[in-house]
Amino acid sequence: MGLTLTVSCAKSGTHSKKLRMRIAKAVRERKHGKAKALRWLLPHSYSAKLLAIRRVTSDKGRYTPGVDSIVWNTNRQKIATASQLNRRGYPPPG
Repeated sequence: MGLTLTVSCAKSGTHSKKLRMRIAKAVRERKHGKAKALRWLLPHSYSAKLLAIRRVTSDKGRYTPGVDSIVWNTNRQKIATASQLNRRGYPPPG
């Protein structure tokens, strides 16, 4: 299963890079509406979620639980978490 996450993250990095190139091209061509749409897509894509999870779980604090008190140890947990991440359903801060 380790290979699956590695391959997914490699593809995600490629997808993210291509998206950044499309944003730069749209700005060069003065298509600001297209650039704005692509900028919104960049952090909201599934590949961005995979890259964020990889970044969080590969640094020296990988064994420290987050605000949800969960530590993702296996690749299966990491991929399942990526599919569960969404912008809705978070309790208000405070």
